[in-house]
Amino acid sequence: MIGGAVLVVGLLVILAGLASSRIPDGVAFAPSGIGRVRAVLLSPIHPATWSANVAIILGPFVGTLSFAVLV
Repeated sequence: MIGGAVLVVGLLVILAGLASSRIPDGVAFAPSGIGRVRAVLLSPIHPATWSANVAIILGPFVGTLSFAVLV
């Protein structure tokens, strides 16, 4: 019984790690000068920002769910 719960939680943690480590296409370092200013202004709507925010928000829920399943 506990082994199955540990297996499920382990798989959930692995899937969460794989989902959060995915780097979206087209992500690159901002160039210097005007390009950097444009990158800073557009950063709130960039898909990488949304992906990072989703990972940050889901982290505590996945941790709590994992803890609840193990306990």
